[in-house]
Amino acid sequence: MKIIAVLLTALLPFLGACTQSGDTPAPQTTAASAAAAALPPPQSSGSIQVYDFMAPGNRRTVSPNWAAINAQPLGSKGNPVRTLMPQGQQAYLNRLICPDGKTPSFRRIGNFGVGVYTTIIDGYEVRCGSSNYTLYLDMYHPNYIEQRPVPGFTIRPAGATS
Repeated sequence: MKIIAVLLTALLPFLGACTQSGDTPAPQTTAASAAAAALPPPQSSGSIQVYDFMAPGNRRTVSPNWAAINAQPLGSKGNPVRTLMPQGQQAYLNRLICPDGKTPSFRRIGNFGVGVYTTIIDGYEVRCGSSNYTLYLDMYHPNYIEQRPVPGFTIRPAGATS
């Protein structure tokens, strides 16, 4: 029990639709639309492995409701961006490109409880100029790197530098 408490205490600072306040982002450019067309479609069936935060180091299999998840925008509470650990969250956010072509700034705003994959989701405030967005990410997904951008953004390929 002490190990779980220590782990949760260590993870809480890093531990949650794409809701938006401020201006609506500009539509994606033709080049961005073409790039988006080349991205893989969202997962629509099957089970996945997630890290079990109640049993550190263990994984468990979940069978998400893909139809309900994919009905929500990527980055929403109902369809959080899947990443691996805080480093994966930061890597994903660093790959995003604002509508003006610049890299957004971001900060974690907290954990938002258990999400659709039965793991904790984190919320991030993402800023592009004067526009603010709230994005939700789930950091308990081993062997998964999201290739799709959240609505209103484009994304660099994984491994690309800014």
